Amino acid sequence: MASLKNRLRAISGASAPKEKPPESACFHHVEHFDIETPDCPPGIFGPLFSVDISSLERAVYVDTETTGLSGGAGTLAFLIGLGRFEGGRLAVHQLLMRNYAQETDMLMAFARLMEGATALVSFNGKSFDIPLLRSRFIMHRQNWLWDDLPHVDLLHAARRVWKERIKGLKLVQIEEKLLDRAREGDVPGAEIPQIFFNFVKDQLWEPMRPVLRHNALDIATLPVLAGKIGEAAKFPEHPLDAYSIGRAHARGGDHPGSIRYFRIADVGALRAKCAFSLSNAYRRMGDIPQYVALNQNMARRGIGGALPLEALAKHYEHAEKDIGKALAATDAALLKADDEEIVRRLLHRRKRLSRKKGKCPLIEE
Repeated sequence: MASLKNRLRAISGASAPKEKPPESACFHHVEHFDIETPDCPPGIFGPLFSVDISSLERAVYVDTETTGLSGGAGTLAFLIGLGRFEGGRLAVHQLLMRNYAQETDMLMAFARLMEGATALVSFNGKSFDIPLLRSRFIMHRQNWLWDDLPHVDLLHAARRVWKERIKGLKLVQIEEKLLDRAREGDVPGAEIPQIFFNFVKDQLWEPMRPVLRHNALDIATLPVLAGKIGEAAKFPEHPLDAYSIGRAHARGGDHPGSIRYFRIADVGALRAKCAFSLSNAYRRMGDIPQYVALNQNMARRGIGGALPLEALAKHYEHAEKDIGKALAATDAALLKADDEEIVRRLLHRRKRLSRKKGKCPLIEE
């Protein structure tokens, strides 16, 4: 049945509007890449990816191109790229609004492509892309349905693995330094907003093609990077990487998992850091004999200065209730201390231990 508005138009001689004019639909482009689903050991998802899942098989990889980096109400995503594995290959879907009236259709197309996703994967998406898309959905009075979807932000995961070795972890730098890929003729990100503004005015496709290519390559890099992180977790390429991964496991409470990486990293200049990290892991696991043995070994080898002796003094006082051994460890630590704060701490400890002991002359400061 025709609507009342259309019937009134018919009476007045005006024609009814088309249901969906072609200009209201966003541009939808699909490109396939011969990339395999990333092979990531289940044990890394918590410590490195910060999500409670065990596979990226049905994940959706998301990246946007926007009118600015501020993320405020005036910023919008004019191009949304989504990658998902279809038939053993990565299909990159790109949704582009050719004018501002197409934003609603673009967002609805995004929602359709998200159906069946078990996780989101992005690069800095937790801080930028996803909050921006959520705000645009709300602006258009549409429900944002993916707050509970596990979100793997590979920027944070990459920092957990490589921040000790590589500074300035941008996606293009990661491609060059870790993935042996160098983009040629890539459009600088700072130029992209103005290219879009010009495109809306003149509808010339040629300047926009490099932007689409830039976005497609960003999406195609994400599963490769996820796989590289998985490889690093299985076989760290560098002791610094192993140390960083061990710290990530320790921060996540996986102290047994951290020990493997600290032992791999226990070479050269990292020996002291790894020794302390290992002793802390054993302490948190409740393996006190190993904790004490490691600190005694560090003290004998002169690793860590006063710190292992301070740790032993705490153990002797509180665990073994042996004030004499605690005082001896404190005195030995004072002889090695070269930091004012550590000296202050040790003097305070010795004063308290002396009171417990009954009498004990202070060593010369």
